[in-house]
Amino acid sequence: MRHLVAVLVVLVVVALSACAPTLGGDGFYRCSREGRCPSSAPYCHPDGFCRVGPAALGDAGADAEVDAGAPDLGWADPYADCIDSCTAADEVCYSLSIPTIGTAGYCTRACTTDAECPAYRGAPSACGPAGKCVRGCAGPSDCPDPFECISGRWAADGSLSRACGGQELYAPFSEYDACATTDSCERPLECVDGRCLRHCGDASPRCSELEFCGSSPSASAVCLFACDLDATACNSTFQTACDGRVCQPASW
Repeated sequence: MRHLVAVLVVLVVVALSACAPTLGGDGFYRCSREGRCPSSAPYCHPDGFCRVGPAALGDAGADAEVDAGAPDLGWADPYADCIDSCTAADEVCYSLSIPTIGTAGYCTRACTTDAECPAYRGAPSACGPAGKCVRGCAGPSDCPDPFECISGRWAADGSLSRACGGQELYAPFSEYDACATTDSCERPLECVDGRCLRHCGDASPRCSELEFCGSSPSASAVCLFACDLDATACNSTFQTACDGRVCQPASW
């Protein structure tokens, strides 16, 4: 009788393990044989990976795999593209107006800490300066038009990352302001040689289409506003001068 009970226990354990999602060697959950996934990534996609959102029609798993250690934030489809509005009551469409399309952007939520903002396609997201999650990105294809994938001090811990942002976020009015420490600059800016600017010296710099990745007096790579098409923009916007290509801080 004891032998029979032991056999039944083994069979139950084997059956349960077959139903459970498995953590692959790459650090992401794979769907179980029955298509089950953990609550942090409840949707089984056609490629066998678990993700936070449902697969789109014809989707072959283009979304990035979800980190198995990611918290379950109860956000079924983070940063879904939107026009004008979002379906969920607690989401807003962070958008920029496009004359030929409408107000296009992505859905986001209010936040107070970076931990409340899930990653997007493996790229870390952050609680932005406006108190809303900004969608992380690795390159332009991760952002809806006309958003750009911009480098900056998006995270509260001061780390450099990239996010899909409009000009009002990546180039606030305090850009080019004098500073003594980074704490005196609003995110995503940081204090570089006495001016509030954004670094662009990572492996793949991401300045906006209105900027160049230039060099500061200490040889730090920073995004500087382009003035090659309008030399008067520097004086009217940043109270500084155009050196023929970029708006150069007066103190440099």
